[in-house]
Amino acid sequence: MTVSFHWPPEGGRRVHATVGFDPRTAMVRELFLRGGGQTGSERDLTLDDVAVLVSILLQSGYSPVDLRARLGRLPSGEPATIIGAALDLAVEIEADILGAKTSGDEGGQCEAS
Repeated sequence: MTVSFHWPPEGGRRVHATVGFDPRTAMVRELFLRGGGQTGSERDLTLDDVAVLVSILLQSGYSPVDLRARLGRLPSGEPATIIGAALDLAVEIEADILGAKTSGDEGGQCEAS
């Protein structure tokens, strides 16, 4: 299962993020980031590398709650980067899915923008 969204929501140089979940456990396991620059640009490649590193951490047992707690926040409390925004969304959706599974609901594919 995956959830996709764009960041920042108000426009600007938008990045498309996809958060992947383990279908058996509903735990977040991967992050994909695209856009915000020309393919092959430093920004594009940096987003790729960051997504790989976050995915490795998630697959190695780090929780999205622990990871997001260590990332920058704006004075308003909002995430400072797309990585923080993706982890915020992942935490919310993971909690919703786990809550739905305990009440007998099955998860599916979701897309938000």
